[in-house]
Amino acid sequence: MLHQYEEHDADRFRKSINRMFGPKARGLSHTAVWIINVIFVWFALLVVFFAASANPGWGVVAAYLMAINALVHIVAAVRTRQYNPGLVTAIVLFLPLSAWIFAAQPASLTQYLAGAILIVGLHAAIAFRATRPVR
Repeated sequence: MLHQYEEHDADRFRKSINRMFGPKARGLSHTAVWIINVIFVWFALLVVFFAASANPGWGVVAAYLMAINALVHIVAAVRTRQYNPGLVTAIVLFLPLSAWIFAAQPASLTQYLAGAILIVGLHAAIAFRATRPVR
């Protein structure tokens, strides 16, 4: 929840994304941000929780969510040479937590690949949506 607060207090994340991609890009609407967070993050984590209770290896999906999200924040900060909303908690919380999950939780190759594909795909879909030209 700290990461959500850092990103979304005062609508910082949406404004930052829209500023970064510029006026010619569609950017993210309030609705898009809600859908991303509620459906594709929180609902996905709920599904992962239930899957991991049946087979703990599925917990690596949560680790990928944190690790990829942290890498996206870091790459954006390096590229723009600026802080972006969510960067601090991504580095301080997400990197160590995801590293711990990867180290502590055995998973099958299928679970690792499914987690990576799912989470990279999610971030790619968000970027694709945000960078599409305004019509």
